[in-house]
Amino acid sequence: MKKLITVSTLILSTLLNIEVSRSQEGYCLDFDGIDDYVALPAYYSANGQIQALTLCGWVRLYGDGGGWSVIDFDRSEYFHLEIGGSSRNTGVVGFATAGSDGVIHDMTGSVNIRDGNWHFICGVFDGADKKIYVDGILDADSLNPHGGLPLGTGVTRYGIIGDGSEATYFNGARNNNYFDGLIDNVSVWNIALTPVQIADIMQNGISSPGSQTGLMLYYEFNTGSGQTLTDSGPYGYQGQLGSSYNPDNADPYWLPAGDEVNEFTFDFNGSDDYGLLLNSADINTGGPYANRTIEVWFFAKNIGKTTPQVIYEEGGATRGFNIYIQSGTLYAGGWNQTETSWAGTYLSTGAISSQRWHHVVLSLQNATSVLQPDKLKAFLDGNEFGSGMGTLVYAHSADICIGRNGSTRFHTGNDNSEGEYFEGYIDELRIWNSARSVNQIRQNIHRKLVTPASQSNLVCYIDFNETNGRFAWDKSASGNPAKLLNIAYSDWVASTAPIPYISIQNGNWNNTVTWASGQYYPLNDWARVNITHTVTVTTEETLLELNILAAGSVHIAPVSFLTVSGTLTNQAGNAGLIIESDASGTGSLIHNTPSVSGAVEQYLSEERWHYISSPVSNALSGVYTDIYLIDWSEPDSLWNFIVPVNIPLNVARGYGAWASAGITGTTTVEFRGLLNSGDKAAPVTFSNGAGEGHGWNFVGNPFPSSLEWNTNWTTANIDATAYFWNGIQYLTWNRLTEIGTAPSGEIPVTQGFFVKANAASPSLTMPQSARIHSYQPFYKSSMGNLHLSLVLNGNGYSDEMILCEYPGAGGGFDSDFDAYELGGITECPQIYSLAEGNRLTVNALAGFEAGMVVPVGFEAGVAGRYIISFAGSEAIPDYLDVFFEDMELNKLINIKLVSQYGFFTPAGAHNGRFRILFENNAESGEKAAGIMAGIKIFTDENGIRVISDEELSGTVEVYSILGQLILSQEFNSFCTIQAGVLQPDSYCLVKVTTHGKVTTQKVFIR
Repeated sequence: MKKLITVSTLILSTLLNIEVSRSQEGYCLDFDGIDDYVALPAYYSANGQIQALTLCGWVRLYGDGGGWSVIDFDRSEYFHLEIGGSSRNTGVVGFATAGSDGVIHDMTGSVNIRDGNWHFICGVFDGADKKIYVDGILDADSLNPHGGLPLGTGVTRYGIIGDGSEATYFNGARNNNYFDGLIDNVSVWNIALTPVQIADIMQNGISSPGSQTGLMLYYEFNTGSGQTLTDSGPYGYQGQLGSSYNPDNADPYWLPAGDEVNEFTFDFNGSDDYGLLLNSADINTGGPYANRTIEVWFFAKNIGKTTPQVIYEEGGATRGFNIYIQSGTLYAGGWNQTETSWAGTYLSTGAISSQRWHHVVLSLQNATSVLQPDKLKAFLDGNEFGSGMGTLVYAHSADICIGRNGSTRFHTGNDNSEGEYFEGYIDELRIWNSARSVNQIRQNIHRKLVTPASQSNLVCYIDFNETNGRFAWDKSASGNPAKLLNIAYSDWVASTAPIPYISIQNGNWNNTVTWASGQYYPLNDWARVNITHTVTVTTEETLLELNILAAGSVHIAPVSFLTVSGTLTNQAGNAGLIIESDASGTGSLIHNTPSVSGAVEQYLSEERWHYISSPVSNALSGVYTDIYLIDWSEPDSLWNFIVPVNIPLNVARGYGAWASAGITGTTTVEFRGLLNSGDKAAPVTFSNGAGEGHGWNFVGNPFPSSLEWNTNWTTANIDATAYFWNGIQYLTWNRLTEIGTAPSGEIPVTQGFFVKANAASPSLTMPQSARIHSYQPFYKSSMGNLHLSLVLNGNGYSDEMILCEYPGAGGGFDSDFDAYELGGITECPQIYSLAEGNRLTVNALAGFEAGMVVPVGFEAGVAGRYIISFAGSEAIPDYLDVFFEDMELNKLINIKLVSQYGFFTPAGAHNGRFRILFENNAESGEKAAGIMAGIKIFTDENGIRVISDEELSGTVEVYSILGQLILSQEFNSFCTIQAGVLQPDSYCLVKVTTHGKVTTQKVFIR
């Protein structure tokens, strides 16, 4: 396994441009600083034996690590390379040598490498001068410290890694000053390496070590187990771990050398395990801190413990922050008693579970020295669960604890004793000196931080991904690693924290057993998910990121929905993402990543035309093998059969498909290829001559989701109404008025439909912003404007026409508002309004006014009884009445009072039988424009009187409230209808027709 671990930013020198990085293979050794060492069989025994020398190695230190030799042949006799300098308590590199005259020269560098990162260190003696290099850059030099003498006093000394040598024989005496940290790739040379050679070894390691000039020892630390440290150099001086060839406490521990071998975490035992971060101005000893965000994943084995289980704490009784669990409740608190008199705020929630991963965030936001509300906030799994008072938090020492209380303050009062250990797993600790927004929190909950060393205000990032060892390293640029106390190496376990969610078996998306232990299942819109199995979506799911690996697949069941707002990747090809379809409908996917492979099914019932469109970019007509397939030609208004199987099904174009009972019967076809995303332009044309198409274009939904015909579409010279064939007739929807016979204008997955161009150079772009999910072929929604709906039912079918009020509409066909009646199958009746020779299924009028007359036509393919149902009249103003007149049967009904009208009819078209009348209501006390001037209708105990101010002739007709004609008589400026022929204590309708004008009024007979 090979990893490239970047340990610092780009460093420049005057000679070299070096990117400090570590090419890691295999393992390293963890020296505990107590008794661990490696004994080497190599030795020096001659006075002045060393004419030149280079010592190199990789080291990684905790905040108080180092302490003595990386490699040692006794500083007072020959040399050593160490961390800590003469005081042994700093993080600088030391290089000590003894001249042939016995004079010892100690030198130290200036770069502190106690930052939790890997560093490449070198000491060079060229026969005169000494130099120390850190990460390939000169850190210190000393000119001719030994006066030109070679090194070595002539006393026999064997080498030691990790301790100081006093050994006169192999694995002999040592001075018990142990190294604390990790060591890897140590080499000893009897030449002085140049800066270029040092940079090459740092970047690329040592190639062909058995034949390298001047190489004496080379330990690659790649064994990974056992008691032997192999020398890859030309002489084979194999090292021994510890005091014997049997394992003992003096053995350093083999660790994988890379940082991210796998996803791991640490299992805190609840009794003495904990992590410790040293005091740091970044976190606790600087300040005051106005902004702070602490976020961490935790998995509590038992949330019900009555004593606190501390997940994180910094500070003490006076100032600090903490996160802990007690008696089934999660607490997140902050306090600063001295400088700002903030006694403490503890935000809490009981919405946690045992044996389940949760993500908690505590955030101090823009605090001042004055106690203010909403300065301390807390989040659980990305949702805020509390907000409270807060102030600045001043410097607070006493180190920082993970999984234990060192000295903190609980919601019940002070508790300065050590203890309150956490039992369970802790992962992904991130500490920021900034107030993270809810969006920033959600964006990063379910993933490791990208380039953490460059993240602004990130002062500690511990991902517990070391797989073993005593340290949890800080991946931020601040160098604040944690030391793990009282650990067993077996406490490192594979992490199942949902970073991201990972499937572990085939199953349902919302079944917890489908996902890794403790993950539950992806609930929130900001989830990130990796799929390695077959997982089926059966409800509606939204997430931020979906990665389908080569062995995985996601199936979206019929009438089930998946939205991926961020990145969608599919490494499994067309079989990795399948949108299913059956008689109930089709699944739906909304995503924004281009060029994602997948398959979309389309259910076709037999013996009917389906208007269809391809949801993939590269479909061919062969998708419909053994199925009749047609397309529409706008220039000549003709349907054309498609016979070859290699004809491209163009994106955003509509086609017709018919599954014959004798060939395929009801069947399901499958589109395979790259799923369409992004805005799509439809191929539309306009031809307007004799025998030409008059702009009727057949287009289609190009997306693997439903699409809403709304004002987001970009159009030019295109009517605002779309026409959808449902297998029986055309349904319509107007995207401007939001009125039509197709509820809400939703265009299903793979649905083709008609639009009408109304002038030359039309264009139509379908925006991906109009994509929606729908549980049914069409949503049903209320219409936004005043409207009347007439539904004609008969012969087992129905059709609808709409009159609506919309400002700016005219009397004829309005391309922005109206919809043509395009007809349907013969068996289905049709109803429509008539406007200047146009048959309209939707007729928009500038307003509903008294005196307005709207002709209504209908067609009946089969003779029989039909019923017209009325809806929407309740929205008509009180001063208007609306009447439906059957002029063939001489019936007039007020559709504000009667909801249906039944009648018999022969087959054929009937365009002169019905009309709708709008008239003023005499009881409203309000006159509306359009009332026939000069005519008064009123009642008294003698009956009904009709009087005209002018000499007018015509007829007066009286109808019962159910529309039955009671009587009709001539009218000549005056008319009286005796009460005896009328039903007392009832309403009736009086209709006056004169000179082609009609006035109708409801009256009460006393």
